[in-house]
Amino acid sequence: MDRRIFLRSAGLAGLAGLLAACGQPTSGRSAADPTSSAPTSTPGAYDPVGIVAPDAEEVLSLISASFEQLTGQGRPFAFGLVGPDNEPLTGADVDVWVVPAEGGQPTGPYAATFHEVPGQPLGVYLAEVDIADAGPTSFVAVTSDQRAGADAIQVATPSDSQLPAPGREAIAVATPTTDDDLGFERLCTANPQCGMHEVGLDQALAAGRPVMITFATPAFCET
Repeated sequence: MDRRIFLRSAGLAGLAGLLAACGQPTSGRSAADPTSSAPTSTPGAYDPVGIVAPDAEEVLSLISASFEQLTGQGRPFAFGLVGPDNEPLTGADVDVWVVPAEGGQPTGPYAATFHEVPGQPLGVYLAEVDIADAGPTSFVAVTSDQRAGADAIQVATPSDSQLPAPGREAIAVATPTTDDDLGFERLCTANPQCGMHEVGLDQALAAGRPVMITFATPAFCET
């Protein structure tokens, strides 16, 4: 796997784990709940799991690590999975399907690889998928034991993306540092203060080195 893609997935692992802790299982098809009186779908309703894995139990929540995906071949798709017990599902054999919401042809399966976060019972799945068309799209994950979950994400072309696409110049802005707090009263919630406030984002980009910017609250985040 490309090192850049792996580093990106590793950086998203904390986010995926945090979202997984807050996720709620979906209310799709489930043989484990035969007493449910609510229908799993209405005739003609868009059912991405049913389209690509009609025999699977939709008992997982899929939490995407990004709010937007880009069209193209071999695009990285990072995500977490939460089981019906609201616990992260780690290390499973998972395939991913891409299902356009507007009647396009589904593509897949794409094998997902699980990457652990060292020292934590968390991690992130990463699959490389082909996405042909922009627009609302569901990403469906199906485990080898036929459990499934889906998440709907907006897909954009690289030229229309809300964020700089891979290969485009990053947006450089000044961020508070220990030398110039830009008027902020407090830079860090950690005590003692962590060492991640010495270089501003604009300075790091100007130096031409790999950069990851993190928005976090060490004093309040348990993940």
